[in-house]
Amino acid sequence: DTGAYPPFGYVNASTLHIRPGPNTSGDPIGGLKFGDRVQIVGREGDWYVIPFQNGNGYISAQYVQETPPVSTTDGTAAGTSAGVSGDTTGVTTAETTAAA
Repeated sequence: DTGAYPPFGYVNASTLHIRPGPNTSGDPIGGLKFGDRVQIVGREGDWYVIPFQNGNGYISAQYVQETPPVSTTDGTAAGTSAGVSGDTTGVTTAETTAAA
């Protein structure tokens, strides 16, 4: 199942696993952290397809938003570190924004 998707998104979970397929079975192949900016190249149901390790990986769409998230837990700016495991193709660190 395919659907509309933004070209980029920002992780709004403290940790987000990159999966080999659009499901939670099997071990994660990488990970993203809160505020990370990621390129989105497709959608399968509730999963976004992202470029990863010379191929594709899948991340849950419910933990991705179109604008940079702002941390409210400690008042620090979101997106100050990349926190990506493995090949970082298509993944960039979000621009630092002032906390509200």
